[in-house]
Amino acid sequence: MVDVIRMIAYLSRTMVDVIRMNAYLSRMMIDASRTIAYMCRMMVDAIRMIAYVCRTMVDASRTIAYMGCMKGKTPQIPEKQTIAYLISVAGQLYVAIIIAFLIGKYLMHGEASKGEPSKNRP
Repeated sequence: MVDVIRMIAYLSRTMVDVIRMNAYLSRMMIDASRTIAYMCRMMVDAIRMIAYVCRTMVDASRTIAYMGCMKGKTPQIPEKQTIAYLISVAGQLYVAIIIAFLIGKYLMHGEASKGEPSKNRP
């Protein structure tokens, strides 16, 4: 009879340990879900910024095309026109890359002061 009581006590302690482990794992899953939600918000913000940069580039391309219709504003020789177009597009890409670089730096390190998780931190 004593052995049965000891076995029941042992099983009860084991069940308590299993319940504690389940609670711990549940907390870990909640924290992981919060981290994933935060990362998704960052990705949405980055996609919005990319869309904004793309819209700006489209507007710049339209401006370049409009200016190409106006005589005297762009070179009249085809080779020089091509070079002018390439330089203008390269300038737009340069600005877009710099802005994307700065936004990436902000997203990676800007929220670190608020206690949000960061990939670069151990």
